[in-house]
Amino acid sequence: MQAELATDDWLTAFQEAINESSTYHQAGERWDSRLGLAFLADEQHDDNRYVVLELREGRCERAEFVTADEFERSTYRLAGPWTRWQQLANGRLEPLKAIVLKRIEVVGDLLRIAGFLPAAKALLECACSVTKHSDEPAT
Repeated sequence: MQAELATDDWLTAFQEAINESSTYHQAGERWDSRLGLAFLADEQHDDNRYVVLELREGRCERAEFVTADEFERSTYRLAGPWTRWQQLANGRLEPLKAIVLKRIEVVGDLLRIAGFLPAAKALLECACSVTKHSDEPAT
């Protein structure tokens, strides 16, 4: 199932895709953390939306929209405007480039998260697989 980014349907499909992914299960089996995603207002969306993923032993135990305060309590936080998230989900923006160019902000122990790059890549693949693609130009 594909759904519009950061909607209830998308979040449900994203969690299911994570839990069905053998790639994520293997890569994320030792990554136990709370990952927050912030979709920030931009010229196309006038609201902020925050997601928390509870990751344990290669599974996503919880995927939920939360308040900004709860998002801030996440072990790792990724934040960026809606447009950037759509570009990532459409494969039009490389994740490493987005981070290096500060198009997506990362907060958390970067050395530790570097050890989980295969798991992070698998999460992105899951997000891409359930996101309805748009004709958004790359930037």
